[in-house]
Amino acid sequence: MKYIFKQICTRIIGIPVNFTTTIEEFIAHDSLKMSYTRQPLSHEIFMRANELLFEQGLDDLDLNVSEWEDTKCFFANGESSALPFDIFAASFYLLSRYEEYLPHVKDDYGRFTAEESLAFNHGFLNQPVVDIWAFKFRKLLKAHYPDFVFPSGSTKSRL
Repeated sequence: MKYIFKQICTRIIGIPVNFTTTIEEFIAHDSLKMSYTRQPLSHEIFMRANELLFEQGLDDLDLNVSEWEDTKCFFANGESSALPFDIFAASFYLLSRYEEYLPHVKDDYGRFTAEESLAFNHGFLNQPVVDIWAFKFRKLLKAHYPDFVFPSGSTKSRL
């Protein structure tokens, strides 16, 4: 979980990220904050968490890819969530190349082929979806915390 949050928040959109499991510490925090759980805590940005980042080992997942604005998404998470899918679980799935560790048809050299990938089969292989999602997440943060000053380097889309 720490890996993907730091990838999205720190490396892509340029904001530091910290974690807490203490409700009092969370409530007392007076800047950007969000809950990544199954239920919202109060009036913060709530991202409904998919179980993927809390699991041990690998599992063959049944993923449903859908359209979201100008891109695709998966790990849908319901109406109460700030985004219609779990950006962190989906990004982890893609960046870790999760599907390559599952049983699959290999090429003549024993490799996972692009044609076997979720991205190829759903038409987003050549789209930088993780960056797209991250900048949409940044826009969401900015809308909820308009007074927060984002680092200048994070305003430039690398797309």
